[in-house]
Amino acid sequence: MAGSQQLDDATEISSAELKELTPKRASAAPASFPKSTADLQPMLEALRLKAMPSFNQAASFVREQVATAGLRLQQDTLFSTLEDFERVDPDAKRIVVIGVTGAGKSTVLNCMGGWGFVQKPPDYEFEWQEKDGVSPLFEARADCDSCTKKTSFANLSFLGDAERPVVAVDTPGHDDPAGAEIESKEAREKLGEMAADLHNKMKALGHIHAIIVLHNDVRRGHHLRPAALRPTALC
Repeated sequence: MAGSQQLDDATEISSAELKELTPKRASAAPASFPKSTADLQPMLEALRLKAMPSFNQAASFVREQVATAGLRLQQDTLFSTLEDFERVDPDAKRIVVIGVTGAGKSTVLNCMGGWGFVQKPPDYEFEWQEKDGVSPLFEARADCDSCTKKTSFANLSFLGDAERPVVAVDTPGHDDPAGAEIESKEAREKLGEMAADLHNKMKALGHIHAIIVLHNDVRRGHHLRPAALRPTALC
């Protein structure tokens, strides 16, 4: 019973102390503390002005992400599907390389992308140098068979200069041995497939800034067949 009485006294004392402290805390509040919506408005405006730069940056970032969503912007990566060509970087210059098989289209594109083709001792044979630990992007070899079977593109830094981005397009040789036997049904189908692939992808690009035409041996009568230019004319 005595313990219960002490507990009640303690409760009453705590309540009394709380009532005494409450007005003291209210009176201790700063004079500038807003007491109405009108007083609160300047503080909200100041907070808005401070937060505005960060908000603008966030909004700009979101707009950029939306604008580039789905675009093929990865550097030093080969893209070869029709959908890829429809999602090419709209701001980059576009260069298409065409020519006969073995003329060096892939070699030129690798050099354009900043990879070095150098001679090294003891045999002083030409070989590719890696760029930032990455091997040359476009397959190149010295034989009569075409390395490139489908039209493809890559986002490159022109001659390794990051300030000069370019979309470089590699194409199959227009005299690819796969279509050499024109009397063969398989060869004709292959030629039709390559021509349709090139035409559709050039059309998807929408526009081209430059076309580079390569020959492997002019003296032997190799020349660009007019048919090779028709797909680009149609776009």
